[in-house]
Amino acid sequence: MTSHNFWYSILTRVLLGLWLGTLSTTGLALEITAQSAEPLSHFPKAVVRVQTESGGNEFNVWLATTYERREQGLMFVKHLNPNEGMLFVFEAVEPQAFWMKNTLIPLDILYINSDYKIIRVAENAQPFSLEPIESFGPIKWVLELPGGSCARLKIKPGASVHIKP
Repeated sequence: MTSHNFWYSILTRVLLGLWLGTLSTTGLALEITAQSAEPLSHFPKAVVRVQTESGGNEFNVWLATTYERREQGLMFVKHLNPNEGMLFVFEAVEPQAFWMKNTLIPLDILYINSDYKIIRVAENAQPFSLEPIESFGPIKWVLELPGGSCARLKIKPGASVHIKP
């Protein structure tokens, strides 16, 4: 890890911790429970195609386009089919960090820049972990897929992503 990446990683963790701490002490944090979670059937859907050297793979995804839906993500989901996932859409292009709070299944997390290129793949993120999983660069979208999808389909950084509404 370069010195720049090391300090960026430390700063991201500190800022994320401060942000989360501030929200929880002011009572503004969303505390999502299984009972309060919005049903995924209410989320809009799209198709995402990931183009790799060995071909393309399409995924039917739920779109998390609002703050509330991005906060909920795939919390409390017990199963994803191999061709399902969730696409998180951000207004600004900037670094992001995800965690697995209340997430019951392992996920592959793909960070996608504004050029529709995957810049980082975090494979088999551990369910329930509060450890931040950072993008290590500015991104516009995050695609979450069932854990093991990236290894099985040979999805790596540099792959192109196409989003079909």
